[in-house]
Amino acid sequence: MTAHLTIEVHAFQPVPYIAAAWRLAVMGLALLLGGIPPSLAQAQSAGPPADPTPMEQLNMANPEPTQAIAPANAPMKEPFFDDTKISAQARTFYFNRDKYDDTRSEAWTIGGSVSYQSGYIANVFRLGGVAYGSAPLYAPDDRDGTLLLKPGQEGYAVLGQLYGEFKLTERIFAAFGRKEYDTPYINKFDVRMTPNTFEGITAYGTEGGGKDGASAWRFGGGYISRIKERNSDQFVWMSRDAGASVDRGVFFGGVNFAQKDLSIGAIDYYSDDIINIFYTEGKYTLTPAEGYTLKLAAQYADQRSTGDDLLTG
Repeated sequence: MTAHLTIEVHAFQPVPYIAAAWRLAVMGLALLLGGIPPSLAQAQSAGPPADPTPMEQLNMANPEPTQAIAPANAPMKEPFFDDTKISAQARTFYFNRDKYDDTRSEAWTIGGSVSYQSGYIANVFRLGGVAYGSAPLYAPDDRDGTLLLKPGQEGYAVLGQLYGEFKLTERIFAAFGRKEYDTPYINKFDVRMTPNTFEGITAYGTEGGGKDGASAWRFGGGYISRIKERNSDQFVWMSRDAGASVDRGVFFGGVNFAQKDLSIGAIDYYSDDIINIFYTEGKYTLTPAEGYTLKLAAQYADQRSTGDDLLTG
């Protein structure tokens, strides 16, 4: 069993005009270089290249590599217990924003997460869970809206992840329950005290290592029924979170292919009577001279209502 502790400190106090100018500069640069990605999902350590595109960040599990076989004379090992991992992350965040409507959002919070992940039973099934929390250290009632706390400047605690994962092969996995995911439009968006997490049933995996120019595939899909927003302790239907007054989830599936300097991928999200979102992208890296690289990227997204148009009427 292994244990791990991390500590994060965040501060956010923008001056409105400087912040606005900075955002415009970043947007202009992003448009010049190939468009603004539709999410802020962050790359994890399971293979995305430097400066990854949203589809290159497609990561639904980040499974660990298979461990080496123990020597014949090694003591017997019980993976479910011996490979168990427990970690804690302490996080504090100060946020202070002056808005254009002359209101102000301000809070200083403390919290974090405690996570558990078992080893595999019979090399097939394991369990995991993460508890999150955020509590106010300084949170004036008249300065709500930081998204560090629940509405009303209230603290919260929530079991944001509780899942079972099956190892179908050494590279293909399936999971059910509450988890976090990194895809272009369904992602953890971890930029406050706690991330978005989701309830659903999914399958995901990789094929090919991508080393020395070899091809590599990343793929995943499934059904997401509910979401827990980043400053909430409740899971709600995806359709209700989007603004519709019915209970609907989202079916989705996507794949990304990469080989040396080329990357191309696509993903689709479908919610009956609510919305369909299709997103695709391609990227190619050129090396015109030693020490110089030129990245060409194109992105396309199509969003439209479906069925009875219950989101838009």
